[in-house]
Amino acid sequence: MFSQQVTPLHLARINDDAATSIDVSAVRNDVYLGPGYHVIRQFLPEREVKSLASHWCRRTNRIVRRYIKKKMLYDGCPNVSHLTPEIDRHFNYFWNAPGHQFTYLNAWRLQTLRNDIEGNPVNRDFLAHFPKNRVDPDCRSVSSFRIVTTRDGGAVKPHIDWPLDHSRIQFELMLSSYGQDYSGGLLLDDRFRGGCPVNICKQQKLQAGDLLIFRYAQRHSVQAISIGPSGRGVSRLMMPLESIPVTNRPSVRFTAAIKNVARRARHQLKFTNKPTVRPTYDETPYADGSRTYYDDEIKPLMNIAIDSGFPPSEVFYHKGLWARFRVFADWQLGVLQSHGLQQHHNFLDIGCGFMRLGMQLVPYLDDDRYCGVDPVRGYLDLADRYMKEVVQCDKRYELLASGDCDFGRFGRKFDFAMAHSVFTHMAFDQIQHCFVQLKRVMSPGGQFLFTVCLGDERENDFIYVDNIPMTHSRHRDTSFYETLALRLGFRFELLGREQHPTQFVCKATF
Repeated sequence: MFSQQVTPLHLARINDDAATSIDVSAVRNDVYLGPGYHVIRQFLPEREVKSLASHWCRRTNRIVRRYIKKKMLYDGCPNVSHLTPEIDRHFNYFWNAPGHQFTYLNAWRLQTLRNDIEGNPVNRDFLAHFPKNRVDPDCRSVSSFRIVTTRDGGAVKPHIDWPLDHSRIQFELMLSSYGQDYSGGLLLDDRFRGGCPVNICKQQKLQAGDLLIFRYAQRHSVQAISIGPSGRGVSRLMMPLESIPVTNRPSVRFTAAIKNVARRARHQLKFTNKPTVRPTYDETPYADGSRTYYDDEIKPLMNIAIDSGFPPSEVFYHKGLWARFRVFADWQLGVLQSHGLQQHHNFLDIGCGFMRLGMQLVPYLDDDRYCGVDPVRGYLDLADRYMKEVVQCDKRYELLASGDCDFGRFGRKFDFAMAHSVFTHMAFDQIQHCFVQLKRVMSPGGQFLFTVCLGDERENDFIYVDNIPMTHSRHRDTSFYETLALRLGFRFELLGREQHPTQFVCKATF
C-alpha cells in the first residue's frame, strides 16, 4: 500500500521500466490504423491497483456528483480554461475528494504518455496546481482525471467526444476485473470502418491494472453493468477533458444551465433502450461552407501519413492538415488556370508540403514540368508516397528539401510559381530573400501568385513547435510588397480575396 508519506521522487520512479518499454508506434497503429483501440496489460501491478482502488472505493470517500461553485467553479478557479464565450474546458481534478497523491502522480504519468502517443508537446493538458489545493508541496501540476465506478445496472448511452479532432485519445486504467467484479462494460463502435459495437471489456477480458486506449472520436457507450461477487462493479481511472456550458462571463456562476448539465449527466447513467440517432461527423462547417469529412478521399491520405510516422496531432491539427484538402487544392488549381497556366508551362510550388497542389498539377502538366520545394524533408517523402500509392501518375516531377529559397538548383526558368499560405509563416527579411531568388529563376512575364494576411503590422507573433520554426507574419497593408516591387523590378498587384477562404491573394509579374 502507498501512503501520503511516500515521496514524489519515489512515486515518479514507479513503472519507469514499463513506461519506457511501451512501443508508441504500435499503439498508434492500433488506435489510428487498426481496430481503434490498444490495451497495455498490467500497466500498474496488482499492489498499486489495490492502493488506488482501496482509496477511491472507501465509503467515506464520496464521489462529487454535482457542480458546486465553491469547490469547482468559483471566480478564478485554476481548473477552468476559458475557450469561447459559450464553452469552458473543465480540468476536473476536483471531481473526486479527498485528494490522493498516488492518483495525481499516476494521472501525471498517464498524461505524459498520452501526449507522446498523440504527438503533442509534453506539457499539453497539464495545469498548475495551486498551493492551497496540493496534496504534497512538491506536486506543482496536475492532469485531468476521473475515478468512475459504475454499479449494478449502470449504463451510458452511445456518444462521441471530440468529434472534430481524431488525434485525441482516451485512457481508461482499469481498477476492477471483467468476470470477477462485473459483467457488461465498454462498447466501442468504430464508425470509420463501419463496425458494430464491440464489448471491449469482454473481448479483451480486461483485468485490474490494464490500460485501455481508444480514439475519443469513436462512438462509445457503457453496457448495463452486472456486479460480481466482490460488489465493486466496473471501476476505472478515466482521463478525458470535460466541456461545460457556462454563462455570465468572465465570472463563472452556478447557473441553471450548469444544473441542467449535471442533471443530464445523472440521467445518462440510467440504462435506456431508446434508439439513438447517429450525428453527422462534422456539424460545424467553415465559413466557406466546407466541412471536415473523414471520407474515402481523405482517409487514405491520413492513414498513409500516420503509417509514415507523422504524429497524430499533426495529421489532424486544427481539424486536420488534410481537412480542407479538396477546398484548397481546387482553389489553387482554379486560380492558376484563370491566370493562364497551361500544360507546357514550368511550374514552381514554394512550400509544396505533401503536394496537395502537386497531386493535381503533375497529372495536368506535361512531363517533368512540376518542381516543388519545402523545408520539411518528411513532407516530401510523404508526397512521394502519395504520388506512388494514391495518384499513380507516371509523369516525372522534381522535389527539393530546402529552407533557403535556392530555386536555381532546379536549373530551369519558370513560367508560373505559387506560395500558398507560405509568407504568413515567414519573417519579413525571409520574404524579401525569397523574392530576390525568384527574380533569378522566373521567365520574362512569369507570374508568381501568393497569399498573405493583412491587418496589423506584426511578425514573430508565435512560433510553431515543429522541425522548422516558423513565425506568423501579418502586414498592415501592401506597402511592403510595393516597395519590394520597385526595388527588384517586378509588377505587383493585389487581387483581393479571389474567393480564397481565409487570406488575400497577390500577384507579382517579372
